[in-house]
Amino acid sequence: MKQSSIIGHLTLRRLCVCICVLTAILMSSCINDSPDKPDNSLKDSRLRPGDILPAFTITNNSGDILTSPDDFTGKPALIVLFSTTCPDCQHILPQVQDYCDRVIASGKDIRIICISRAEDNTAVAAYWAANSLTIPYVAIPDRSIYNLFATSGIPRLYFTDSRAQITAVYGPDNIPDAATWPLP
Repeated sequence: MKQSSIIGHLTLRRLCVCICVLTAILMSSCINDSPDKPDNSLKDSRLRPGDILPAFTITNNSGDILTSPDDFTGKPALIVLFSTTCPDCQHILPQVQDYCDRVIASGKDIRIICISRAEDNTAVAAYWAANSLTIPYVAIPDRSIYNLFATSGIPRLYFTDSRAQITAVYGPDNIPDAATWPLP
């Protein structure tokens, strides 16, 4: 085999390897953390509009204990499932903060709570402080609460009415701009 042919073959092989590696990197994100399930916007959600929130008890960053569904009745709610290491969640959390501020400015009442997926309080508190977030959060070091809502993919948003009935579910692939989120 000629030397130029060998060099050309090696260059083409390296190019193919680089393309494969780049493709793998681009496809691995927190939006779709299950590669065998390419569209997990709602498919991987355990809950749908019309469902009542599942039973769980959490303690938020202010020390308030919330029990679902009881503490999620009486006013609408927005539950956000996230991880501070997820780029898509990092994009959506400031929108959640803006939404919270918009709701407060409108004089409306809504319970907003962000629940981490497998992150401890140290990591979440540091992220909240670094990003000037004031929305309530719950740091859950495992997937126990997350698994009640979904099987894969973050961020996830669940809007409920005053009866703790889910009215809208947004998964990683279908979250609209926060300006269009419903005010209570």
